[in-house]
Amino acid sequence: MIRVSDLGKDSIINNNDSIFVTDEISKQQNKYKINKNEIIITTVGSKAELKESAVGRPIIVRNSLGYLLNQNLVKIHGKNNKDSRFIYYQLLQPRYSQYIATIQRGNANQANIAISDLWNYRIFITKHNEQQKIGNFFQQLDFLITLHQRKLEKLKQLKKFLLQNMFI
Repeated sequence: MIRVSDLGKDSIINNNDSIFVTDEISKQQNKYKINKNEIIITTVGSKAELKESAVGRPIIVRNSLGYLLNQNLVKIHGKNNKDSRFIYYQLLQPRYSQYIATIQRGNANQANIAISDLWNYRIFITKHNEQQKIGNFFQQLDFLITLHQRKLEKLKQLKKFLLQNMFI
């Protein structure tokens, strides 16, 4: 069972306190099953400015491990699940965050959004093959950024080690 607390920065994380249900219950709750390439959006969280725990934060599901949605989450996908990446990258744009900021309710500690307000958000649509190409491009770009971030982190660690051992 996936809860808001099970969402990392950009993926689902498996915690030691994860909730599991039986296969029988899972089969009965099929409409809440989360499939690969679907987008999960949080309907509760902090104000939109706090990215890590923000209400309305999208996560794209990278693998299908039989997850079920808990309350305070919704799932969306394109007509063809491959189109979901195109939608997902639009939800990462400042325009979406600004929209969430206008529809969020609650106090300073806890914000929430109504699903009906979320469905009023307009995304840009283009031809199906263009959507796939754009989604693939941004996915590859994300992959390259991640690789460079890892390389940078290793170089920082090497620099730190060399500086510590320079005058020994």
